[in-house]
Amino acid sequence: MYFGPPGDVLASMNAPDFPTLMDHSRAVGAARSARSGSAGPDAATRSGATGGHHRSDEASQHAAHVRHRLRRHRPARQTVILTRRELSLLAARGPAGLLGLVGLAVVCGAFAALVATDRGLGGGPGGNPEALQVVNLPVIGAVLCGQALSYGNVVADFPIVRREFRTGVSPGPVVAAKALVYTGVGTIQAVVSSSVYLLFRPGPAAAFGLPSVILLVLPLIGTVVCSMALGLLVSVCATRLERAVTLVTFASVCQVALNGVPFTLTSGPLHLASLVVPARWGQAALGSLTDVRRLVPGAPHDPLWVHRIDRATLDNAMLALLTALFLTAAWLVLRHRLRPT
Repeated sequence: MYFGPPGDVLASMNAPDFPTLMDHSRAVGAARSARSGSAGPDAATRSGATGGHHRSDEASQHAAHVRHRLRRHRPARQTVILTRRELSLLAARGPAGLLGLVGLAVVCGAFAALVATDRGLGGGPGGNPEALQVVNLPVIGAVLCGQALSYGNVVADFPIVRREFRTGVSPGPVVAAKALVYTGVGTIQAVVSSSVYLLFRPGPAAAFGLPSVILLVLPLIGTVVCSMALGLLVSVCATRLERAVTLVTFASVCQVALNGVPFTLTSGPLHLASLVVPARWGQAALGSLTDVRRLVPGAPHDPLWVHRIDRATLDNAMLALLTALFLTAAWLVLRHRLRPT
């Protein structure tokens, strides 16, 4: 229908904007298909050999050139290009959309501050029973924030991803670009949630050579990023947005139930299932760094919550490992779905 500079396409096709152009293109394509079906293959062949034949050849050659050029691009180059596009799409949400991304983080930080007493995450042994919920609420908020960032992303863009795959865009850079952008957004959410809490209540006592704010922020960043990766895997696996909503709701219930706060997870099938749950390791990392077992009388005797540098390192390392596993699985599933059948 058109071959030439992209900036001239609207004027050439007499369209005021791109939505109108796409509607017109679909209508023309449907009309041509109807004519070809009614006139038979011979008529369609003769029609393709007349006036627009030269333009069609030029467009086909140009499309082949574009595919060859894109396939020569290295994955790193594709990742840079796709990351810039994700950032542009993020900015296109406008101030209200960007503020909405951090709204849940603000609410979770505020709720944690309301639950806490004046001691915050400090106090003597057994003298701060509210500390367990103060630790629990930001972790749940980080889980919900992370999953909300990505669970509908790929499933909504899948027709675009499939079309670009046919022109040489690899699935790896698609997953990497989305993960990079939303890792940044999730980090901001974790910092905002922690800042809101610390604005009203004191944080944990400094430990392991780390200041109070790092002890609070670090596990939340790991939790929100790991949950974002899980949401991305959900989005890649789902064929419809409704199915993605169902899957992410199921994942959210599991994250709340298997984070180690409702009941102790030390053995059995629930313990094994919790090992792949981001909230389990995020809760353990924050509980270990803040020494919540010492603060809360009757706190769960979870070995992952022990206030030792090796346990805190293990908890945070598991968040990083699960993030890598979820992103790798998302890449493999997307590559499988994009393969021609």
